[in-house]
Amino acid sequence: MTPKQLQSAIEQRCDATVVEQDGNIVGFANFYRWEDGICCIGNVIVAPFARGQGVARFIIKTMISLADLKHSATKIQISCFSQNIAGLLLYKKLGFQPFDIEARKRNDGKRVALIHMHFQVPKTQHHPL
Repeated sequence: MTPKQLQSAIEQRCDATVVEQDGNIVGFANFYRWEDGICCIGNVIVAPFARGQGVARFIIKTMISLADLKHSATKIQISCFSQNIAGLLLYKKLGFQPFDIEARKRNDGKRVALIHMHFQVPKTQHHPL
Protein backbone atom coordinates (compact mmCIF):
# COMPACT_ATOMS: atom_id res chain seq x y z
CA MET A 1 0.00 0.00 0.00
CA THR A 2 1.42 3.36 -1.00
CA PRO A 3 1.38 6.33 1.39
CA LYS A 4 -1.33 7.93 -0.80
CA GLN A 5 -3.47 4.76 -0.66
CA LEU A 6 -2.96 4.59 3.10
CA GLN A 7 -4.06 8.20 3.54
CA SER A 8 -7.16 7.55 1.41
CA ALA A 9 -8.04 4.44 3.45
CA ILE A 10 -7.73 6.41 6.68
CA GLU A 11 -9.91 9.26 5.38
CA GLN A 12 -12.67 7.07 3.91
CA ARG A 13 -12.81 4.36 6.54
CA CYS A 14 -13.05 3.99 10.31
CA ASP A 15 -10.81 2.91 13.19
CA ALA A 16 -7.53 2.75 11.28
CA THR A 17 -5.31 0.50 13.37
CA VAL A 18 -1.53 0.42 12.99
CA VAL A 19 0.78 -2.14 14.59
CA GLU A 20 4.31 -0.99 15.27
CA GLN A 21 7.28 -3.15 16.21
CA ASP A 22 10.75 -1.78 16.97
CA GLY A 23 9.88 1.53 15.31
CA ASN A 24 8.59 -0.09 12.12
CA ILE A 25 4.99 -0.28 10.95
CA VAL A 26 4.32 -4.00 10.58
CA GLY A 27 0.53 -4.13 10.23
CA PHE A 28 -2.61 -2.19 9.39
CA ALA A 29 -6.38 -2.73 9.25
CA ASN A 30 -9.60 -0.71 9.38
CA PHE A 31 -13.38 -0.96 9.03
CA TYR A 32 -14.92 -0.13 5.67
CA ARG A 33 -18.47 -0.49 6.99
CA TRP A 34 -19.84 -0.18 10.51
CA GLU A 35 -23.62 -0.16 10.87
CA ASP A 36 -26.60 -2.19 12.03
CA GLY A 37 -24.47 -4.29 14.40
CA ILE A 38 -22.06 -5.36 11.64
CA CYS A 39 -18.45 -4.23 11.23
CA CYS A 40 -16.53 -5.15 8.08
CA ILE A 41 -12.75 -5.42 8.42
CA GLY A 42 -10.72 -4.27 5.44
CA ASN A 43 -7.19 -3.41 4.35
CA VAL A 44 -5.58 -6.12 6.49
CA ILE A 45 -1.92 -5.70 5.62
CA VAL A 46 1.16 -7.24 7.26
CA ALA A 47 4.68 -6.26 6.20
CA PRO A 48 6.41 -9.18 4.44
CA PHE A 49 9.27 -9.21 6.97
CA ALA A 50 6.76 -9.51 9.86
CA ARG A 51 4.66 -12.38 8.53
CA GLY A 52 4.48 -15.55 10.60
CA GLN A 53 5.02 -13.63 13.85
CA GLY A 54 1.39 -13.30 15.00
CA VAL A 55 0.88 -9.75 13.70
CA ALA A 56 -2.23 -10.62 11.65
CA ARG A 57 -3.76 -12.52 14.58
CA PHE A 58 -3.13 -9.51 16.83
CA ILE A 59 -4.67 -7.09 14.30
CA ILE A 60 -7.81 -9.21 13.77
CA LYS A 61 -8.34 -9.74 17.51
CA THR A 62 -7.86 -5.99 18.06
CA MET A 63 -10.40 -5.19 15.33
CA ILE A 64 -12.90 -7.65 16.85
CA SER A 65 -12.50 -5.93 20.24
CA LEU A 66 -12.93 -2.49 18.64
CA ALA A 67 -16.06 -3.64 16.81
CA ASP A 68 -17.51 -4.97 20.05
CA LEU A 69 -16.51 -2.18 22.43
CA LYS A 70 -16.87 0.87 20.19
CA HIS A 71 -19.62 -0.17 17.76
CA SER A 72 -21.52 -2.81 19.79
CA ALA A 73 -21.19 -5.14 16.82
CA THR A 74 -22.74 -8.58 16.99
CA LYS A 75 -21.19 -9.73 13.72
CA ILE A 76 -17.83 -9.08 12.05
CA GLN A 77 -17.24 -9.66 8.35
CA ILE A 78 -14.01 -10.02 6.41
CA SER A 79 -13.26 -10.95 2.80
CA CYS A 80 -10.20 -12.80 1.54
CA PHE A 81 -9.00 -13.79 -1.92
CA SER A 82 -8.68 -17.52 -2.53
CA GLN A 83 -4.93 -17.36 -3.18
CA ASN A 84 -4.32 -15.94 0.32
CA ILE A 85 -4.03 -19.34 2.00
CA ALA A 86 -2.42 -17.98 5.18
CA GLY A 87 -5.23 -15.45 5.63
CA LEU A 88 -7.98 -18.00 5.01
CA LEU A 89 -6.45 -20.45 7.49
CA LEU A 90 -6.00 -17.73 10.12
CA TYR A 91 -9.57 -16.46 9.78
CA LYS A 92 -10.90 -20.02 10.11
CA LYS A 93 -8.73 -20.58 13.20
CA LEU A 94 -10.13 -17.38 14.74
CA GLY A 95 -13.72 -18.55 14.20
CA PHE A 96 -14.70 -16.90 10.91
CA GLN A 97 -16.96 -18.96 8.64
CA PRO A 98 -17.54 -18.49 4.90
CA PHE A 99 -20.99 -17.28 3.87
CA ASP A 100 -20.52 -16.20 0.24
CA ILE A 101 -18.07 -16.32 -2.64
CA GLU A 102 -17.82 -14.11 -5.70
CA ALA A 103 -15.70 -14.03 -8.83
CA ARG A 104 -13.43 -11.03 -9.30
CA LYS A 105 -10.96 -10.10 -12.02
CA ARG A 106 -7.39 -9.22 -11.24
CA ASN A 107 -5.61 -6.39 -13.07
CA ASP A 108 -4.21 -8.95 -15.52
CA GLY A 109 -7.74 -10.16 -16.34
CA LYS A 110 -7.48 -13.52 -14.56
CA ARG A 111 -10.41 -14.58 -12.40
CA VAL A 112 -10.02 -15.11 -8.68
CA ALA A 113 -12.48 -15.99 -5.94
CA LEU A 114 -13.24 -13.55 -3.15
CA ILE A 115 -14.46 -15.45 -0.09
CA HIS A 116 -16.69 -13.53 2.33
CA MET A 117 -16.54 -14.73 5.94
CA HIS A 118 -18.28 -13.73 9.15
CA PHE A 119 -17.70 -14.07 12.88
CA GLN A 120 -20.49 -13.98 15.44
CA VAL A 121 -19.37 -11.97 18.47
CA PRO A 122 -20.17 -14.09 21.57
CA LYS A 123 -22.96 -12.55 23.67
CA THR A 124 -20.79 -12.71 26.77
CA GLN A 125 -18.18 -10.57 25.03
CA HIS A 126 -20.38 -7.47 24.48
CA HIS A 127 -19.16 -4.57 26.59
CA PRO A 128 -20.92 -1.33 25.62
CA LEU A 129 -18.92 1.80 26.41
